[in-house]
Amino acid sequence: MELDAIKNSWKQENLQIAANVQLNKSALMEKINKETSWMKKKNLLVLLFRIPFPVIILILLFTNIQIQNIFNFYVGLGLFLGFACFTLWGLIGYYLKLRKLDLTESYLENKKKVRELELFKLEMTKRNYCSSPVGIAGIFLMINMPLFTTTEGAIMLLLIMTIMAISIFVNLRYILPAQFKRLNKEMEEIRKLEEEA
Repeated sequence: MELDAIKNSWKQENLQIAANVQLNKSALMEKINKETSWMKKKNLLVLLFRIPFPVIILILLFTNIQIQNIFNFYVGLGLFLGFACFTLWGLIGYYLKLRKLDLTESYLENKKKVRELELFKLEMTKRNYCSSPVGIAGIFLMINMPLFTTTEGAIMLLLIMTIMAISIFVNLRYILPAQFKRLNKEMEEIRKLEEEA
């Protein structure tokens, strides 16, 4: 009799442990899904903020400048719009890839998607930084600013290049790796859950 009672109590405890483990897995998956959803929303907000940004710059330029050299103005406008379209195309592509990320799929499938996202984001960031002088040159041509003939122009160019260098360093060294480190940590938690199941 006592042996049967002990077996029954063990079965009850095993059932309770299994139920608790399942609750913990569900809570962890819900937490990870919320964080991924927040990441998608945050990137959408960044995208929605950056889409009208070139238009705002153009409106500010058109309201505050007098067009003196028509050729320079149109060349600068073309350079700036080309740069703006190039960067927006990359942002939209990244967001569309990010939307496809679904953490309810298998670990290996998600790991592959996260790696593709990581590489795409790094490549896009590098391309944007390399092409940003084209956009800046476009703005300078539109406002007809002499860069190398005046001290003020040379100082402004030096300051812009310094800020760009700092921004490139911070983004590639700290911000991007931190984002993907967090995502990879979540993927590792999912892998552990799949192994336990």
